[in-house]
Amino acid sequence: MTLDASIYTNQTEKALHIYTDPELPALLSIPLTGFEFVQISNVHYDIEEKLGSYKVEATALQKSKNFKITKVNSDENGVKLQFEFDFRKEKLTGNILIEQNFQSEDLDLHQISIDIHLPTNLQYNHINFHIPKRYSAIFGGGIQFSNCNLKGQYFPLIVEENGVGRGDKGPTFWANLLGAAGNEHTSYAPLPKFVTNDQMHYQCFSPNSNSFWQVDFTNNEFLKFELNHLSDDSKTEASLVIRQRKNKKDVILKNANNTGYPVFEDWMYQYILGIQGGKQKVDSTLNRLQAQGIKIGAIWIQDWVGKRQTSIGSRLQWDWHANEEFYPNIEQWIDSLQQKDIRVLGYINPYFVEGGKQAAIGLEKDYFVQTEQEEAYKFKAGGFNAYMIDLNNQDARIWMKEIIQENIIKTGFDGWMCDFGEWFPLEGYSKRNTLQFTHNLFPQEWFLLNRSATVDSQKEFFIFNRSWYNKSNFYPPNMWLGDQMGNFGKNDGLASAINAYNSASLSGFPLVHSDIGGYTAIKLGPIKDLRNDEVLQRWIEMECFTPIWRSHEGLKPHDMSQIYQDKEMMQFFAYFDSIHRSLIPYFKDLNQAIINQEISSFIHHPFLLYPDDENTYDLQYQFFVGDDLLVCPVIEEGAIKVPAYLPAGKWQHFFTKEIYQGGSWQEFDAPIGLPAAFWKVKE
Repeated sequence: MTLDASIYTNQTEKALHIYTDPELPALLSIPLTGFEFVQISNVHYDIEEKLGSYKVEATALQKSKNFKITKVNSDENGVKLQFEFDFRKEKLTGNILIEQNFQSEDLDLHQISIDIHLPTNLQYNHINFHIPKRYSAIFGGGIQFSNCNLKGQYFPLIVEENGVGRGDKGPTFWANLLGAAGNEHTSYAPLPKFVTNDQMHYQCFSPNSNSFWQVDFTNNEFLKFELNHLSDDSKTEASLVIRQRKNKKDVILKNANNTGYPVFEDWMYQYILGIQGGKQKVDSTLNRLQAQGIKIGAIWIQDWVGKRQTSIGSRLQWDWHANEEFYPNIEQWIDSLQQKDIRVLGYINPYFVEGGKQAAIGLEKDYFVQTEQEEAYKFKAGGFNAYMIDLNNQDARIWMKEIIQENIIKTGFDGWMCDFGEWFPLEGYSKRNTLQFTHNLFPQEWFLLNRSATVDSQKEFFIFNRSWYNKSNFYPPNMWLGDQMGNFGKNDGLASAINAYNSASLSGFPLVHSDIGGYTAIKLGPIKDLRNDEVLQRWIEMECFTPIWRSHEGLKPHDMSQIYQDKEMMQFFAYFDSIHRSLIPYFKDLNQAIINQEISSFIHHPFLLYPDDENTYDLQYQFFVGDDLLVCPVIEEGAIKVPAYLPAGKWQHFFTKEIYQGGSWQEFDAPIGLPAAFWKVKE
């Protein structure tokens, strides 16, 4: 056992073990021979893009083999491993530098970084890390909708449209006809960050902007992290950080950068009514809801820019200025609502409809992403064509920022949906578009541009976005989960939103929320998959326990159940609105705990709170809000009971006040109007 640079090494006959604390398990164990710890390849990529979805097929042309560690050196820089490998019929050598990334402000955290150094003249665009590891569960991967425990899964981490159906019977078949079905791994916000059941953390990095990671957790004996580099204009580089905590209670790393996390104002926790159809309809609906005692903190009018009918339903007019026909005298109207203590939220995305006034400006000034032929990239947006702002162009960024400031902020909006970000192409664009970033980093740049537009204002704006990928540990303060089907689907309906809450918490996102009732619908002649009363009510029951309480009319508002549709539904909603309002002090305490770096998120997967309980490994459809409120929604159509796992301790039913002893699976009555939720009883 040797100590140098705060890293311990222990070399046995078969393996090299790396530690940063001799009292903790090895952070990494590398077999000396017979195991391809690092493998490089030359790969040909075939890429298919459609409607913000991406299919990448990789064909390996050459792979390295016969990895063998030949020398181990320790110095002030860490541990340097020399290794041999065969590539293209040559015997070559490379180095692995393992350094301790010690964070003085967090003495409980132990971590190492692994960097690969190879001969500069090699032609390769794919790097594999094979990490020897036995594990029962692995979590993370950003916001995942179908699987929480990712053991047994093999998937890419590409920011893309979630897809419709994503494997659920019915909607997936019809969405496939349009090429928009997605699958169980598609995600708006994937991240190469993971934690195993023994609380070892893995995070992948690469300076190559036009690249993506793929993970393979199908083998019980090792984890595989693969970097795919799609460009040949720079050297392929990858690194892996492995972390562990000495204090096992802190499962999720305290590495989310919540510095400057906002204090949400009271109205932001109150009901945010998603409504569209013009001023007259909005005013009428507000009056009807308020007459039922529903306190409305804000309205969200995504159609402030006007609407257009398309083959797939009603879409917005992506021309980013107020539509006077829909909302006449909009500034005065917004001001009148604010005087009644009702805020108003809008909508924007980074795309411009073909034929719009602003599209004409963007084309004239070359503000849009361009193809390899140096022409504006025009894409099909689902019923119409559009152009995409080129955020690598500084003049285009300034123009986009001015649009937000002049047409949204000065109009009086208190916030907006910062939508999309997934459609920057993986290939086939002008090289001038790659100066700073490419596909996966576009959503971060889009969100940061929106936030930068508010810096000169004197108030906190409520901005929520759906797409994300980052190289740092910064997260947006409030994301929503994008477009789910308005049904009970486990891959793309109500159940998928619960899974997404859990995976987001395990990946470090501080706050996510879903549209109450979902968004997507299908109506193709006799083929219908539309939100009904039952799924809307079950979604209301679930969402009332979460901090952000926002509804959506859906893709086909006239064909989908609505909160305001009749007195019975409004009264149902009013009851759960009162419950939500009663929880606002609890939400505010959690908000402050995040600001104080005491917790990393509002919502917690049970594993985060009970990491030693193996029963939590495969839980997907129940979640904690804070440490004390356990929510177990109904996810089956027609069900009046729900199975739930109560961890050790005593639990009081939120509604009946009955006390239950935890540590086992139990079944609870849960008719519509009486969901299963529990407060932890303080001993």
